[in-house]
Amino acid sequence: MRGHRGWGRLFWMGLIGLCVLGLAGREAAAVVVFPDAAVNLGPYTLGPGQSLGPLEVVLSVSATIHETGDNETTYVASCNASWVALEPASGDIPGVIKAKVTLSALMEGSFNAEVKVTSNLGQSDAVKIHVTVNRLTGEPLSISPNFVDLGTIRLLGGEIYGPVGFTVSISGGPIPPEGRQATFQAASDQPWLQAVPSSGNVPGTTTVQVTLSDRMVGPFQGTLTITTSTPTPEGGTITASGTVIVTGTVERAIGDLLIVSPSTLDVEFTTNHLTPQVFPLDIRNADPKGMIPTWSAEAQVPWLRVDPVSGTGNTVATLTVDPRLVPMSASVGSVEGTILFRSNLVSEPVTVTVRLTVVVVSNERISVYPSYLYWNIVRSADGTLESFSEEILTVASQNDGWMVWTDAPFVMLTSLDALVGGAQLMGTGVGTRLSVMPSAQVLAGYGYGRYEGRLMVSNLPGDAMRIVPVVVDIRRPEDPVMPPIPPNTFLQSVPGYVLVEAVDTAWFEMLLSAPKTVNQYTSKEACLAAGGVWMDPDKVPGTLDEMCSVDQKVYVLAAVPDAIPGRVYVLSAHHPAGLTEAYLNGVKLPGADQWSYSAGPVPYIPIGPLQLLGLYGRVHVSVRVGSDLASAQEVQRVQINVRTVEGSWLITENYQGSSYSYGPSRPLTLKRQSAGSAVYVGSWDGASVTCSPGDGVRQLYIVEFTENGVRYIYEIQSLTANKMKGRWMFSTSGITSPWETFEGSRLTFVP
Repeated sequence: MRGHRGWGRLFWMGLIGLCVLGLAGREAAAVVVFPDAAVNLGPYTLGPGQSLGPLEVVLSVSATIHETGDNETTYVASCNASWVALEPASGDIPGVIKAKVTLSALMEGSFNAEVKVTSNLGQSDAVKIHVTVNRLTGEPLSISPNFVDLGTIRLLGGEIYGPVGFTVSISGGPIPPEGRQATFQAASDQPWLQAVPSSGNVPGTTTVQVTLSDRMVGPFQGTLTITTSTPTPEGGTITASGTVIVTGTVERAIGDLLIVSPSTLDVEFTTNHLTPQVFPLDIRNADPKGMIPTWSAEAQVPWLRVDPVSGTGNTVATLTVDPRLVPMSASVGSVEGTILFRSNLVSEPVTVTVRLTVVVVSNERISVYPSYLYWNIVRSADGTLESFSEEILTVASQNDGWMVWTDAPFVMLTSLDALVGGAQLMGTGVGTRLSVMPSAQVLAGYGYGRYEGRLMVSNLPGDAMRIVPVVVDIRRPEDPVMPPIPPNTFLQSVPGYVLVEAVDTAWFEMLLSAPKTVNQYTSKEACLAAGGVWMDPDKVPGTLDEMCSVDQKVYVLAAVPDAIPGRVYVLSAHHPAGLTEAYLNGVKLPGADQWSYSAGPVPYIPIGPLQLLGLYGRVHVSVRVGSDLASAQEVQRVQINVRTVEGSWLITENYQGSSYSYGPSRPLTLKRQSAGSAVYVGSWDGASVTCSPGDGVRQLYIVEFTENGVRYIYEIQSLTANKMKGRWMFSTSGITSPWETFEGSRLTFVP
């Protein structure tokens, strides 16, 4: 008997049917699939972007033998889930079917599939497969660069080359539970290739070093394998790995030859982190006794930049790869660019090739980077504005087509895809790069102060939109810099999933909607007679906004599994508190069905603006439509990853033009003062510190402490999963220092 009551009823109905056919003088044929109970797989805990499978479930097919001779001899099998493949899908009876279950990178939650087997006589049996996937928050593992070609290196006989090194960044992967740390191990398959250090924390970096011995000649290749380990809440470990491949060629000869190393780079970015990456370029004459080279570099694409662009003698230049300048008119994916090096040496020009890949890290309908734009412009005493530069806005959409417009009269938009600029732009393709530039002519008429506007970014269907705050500060030279803390604001109006990063002290706002579930009736009386709810938003009959919902209510559920496990709340304007518990440890509470958000279709469901003080980890918001909670179908889901300052941080600060790092032995350590509190306490270099929430506009948090009679204030103005930035100052004996900047890198993570 199946492990579900519905299947039990089918069993008894089938048994009764067999009896009836038997009484009619004929025994019915029967095909049987084993196992005869539902197959449960999991739960599996996977990292972000991680897939699993195929997992194999073996099903045996048999048949009863009948006196009539009408026996099943063949079968055809089918499944109602795309994540299950059947091998074979047809065959002889008896037989064996392998149901191969593949969990894709986007699957999270509980999933059901039914494998149905039908015989050549039309009889059938079925088996249910149930799988549960728990997904740790985070991003896919990113290792960059992952391919480096050092090119042709010309050496004298017996000459050793190196060590030369380049930095590899290791980021992403699942976020470990509270108090735990993700780590990496690096192993090389060649003695001339090594990583220093060979282990560390994630996110982190390692230096890949290449040392070519005096015996090496010809082409060479080595692979550095980097394996990450992340602890899971259940006590297990999730591992992921990637490689860095290093190639090149050694020539033993004498003669002038310009070499540029590396000659090929493969770099990777994600749509959530498009910060430019920087690499060293070794430019020299291969013959150390030859001519002194005079060289120049010419980038063939705008997203590659060499500094300096020319020089004399052997030089180490800086290569900057800026993914924000890559045209996106076709798709988000891989592009290739080159840099041409010329010299006075009697040799052909040298080409450096960079292959760049942008990885979409979530299945949002539209993504925008950065999340806000800010300019700090100084106006001198004579009214002259100092120079300022453009900002690059990156748009990635799942739909073909996009639209960007602004209500800020002091900025101009220009598409890098050769579209005409202005206050509104529209284009085709799944993304674009936009140049956003303040208008010096307009700002010339503005006084001192802060000027704010918005950029609205939408896909062409208009069902997904992101709002990017635009802020320009015009200040006097002596005024402090006060970067804004913009709220998270987004709109999405079609079924889908959205992943949002937020800080517990920042202001958060979202607009969601449910599909219209409307039945047309000619009058209010006809609607009420059908048992429906009549809605007339403007209270004026005959204005064509009247709607009737028969049984489709809108429910908004919220859960905070990390901070408040086991409880699910339902949001309702009809409840005195605005929300109440709907489920406790998976059991629906009495009376929860009455607290719908709306009795029928609504244009939008606004949530916020609000601060998420006291929360941490994941916040799930689910919009469902149905006659009650049990039957309601989910149409929207938002996961908000709430970041806090809790954990330990490596701090680097600037003071009077110099930079100072406190080092890993002197971290800033913060811990929540009590459960649900928005205040954090801790220590830093022997001093007790207090971290209080800021106003969410000028600062996120304020860290304060006193040491040797000196009072210190650190204002945190930017916070991500692994980085914080802000400003600091001190005061003593009536003397107050000017504001300086600081930043911190997370050493240990607390969700």
